[in-house]
Amino acid sequence: MKRFYNHSQPKLNFYGKKQDPEPETALAPLPTEVTALATPQDESFDQIARSSDFLPRIKVADSNCLEVKQGLVQVGNWLLIQGQTVKDLGKEITVIVLDWRSLAMQLQGDTPVAVSYTQTSDLFKEIAKKSGIQNSGAIYGPQFLVWLPDEKLLVTWYASSKTARNESSKLKGNFSRALTWKTRLIEANGYSWFGPVILPCSTPVEVLPDPTAMQEEVTKFKTVQPDFVKEAAPAQAAAGRAR
Repeated sequence: MKRFYNHSQPKLNFYGKKQDPEPETALAPLPTEVTALATPQDESFDQIARSSDFLPRIKVADSNCLEVKQGLVQVGNWLLIQGQTVKDLGKEITVIVLDWRSLAMQLQGDTPVAVSYTQTSDLFKEIAKKSGIQNSGAIYGPQFLVWLPDEKLLVTWYASSKTARNESSKLKGNFSRALTWKTRLIEANGYSWFGPVILPCSTPVEVLPDPTAMQEEVTKFKTVQPDFVKEAAPAQAAAGRAR
């Protein structure tokens, strides 16, 4: 499996491909105390980390999204999920990426039954391989810890689809910078879906996270956690043995 980062080839993206030149558009600078924490060191890109507990998360609301079907958000918009609360963020958001880690999950419905943060583990590789099978419930990709200045929130974004993984490669080299994330409609092979678009942002960011709180979340985000596999319920295990 390709590593997401290779110190000997600093111009490669997450997936070992040549990094596109950075756009010439001016990027909004951040205060030194934020960039000192947010700028990832080489070693941190080789570490797979555990999840920060109960952080809100954002995602692109596609047509299959439950919140879209419930009429809570508009299809193609960015969606913020915070506990039981859902908010439509619109088609454009401002984001500052603080850190990243790898994540592979086997889902049963919406519930993770197997989780790995270690790219080299057998479980991670198994889930990643199964992700190419339609409706397998297996997903993988980089997960990012980001700051949403407009919401004053630290959240996560999981680039678990092929479209999201491809677009997320633009984030390499753009940590600690203000970015504009949009969405776009993609049409291919008779199918259509919405995906993220990552662009530079020239608007200064005035609302920044509390340094202490940010440090705590980054530390938790980078704390290594072992693979997890949920044990089958006794009735399910017995049924499996009977078959």
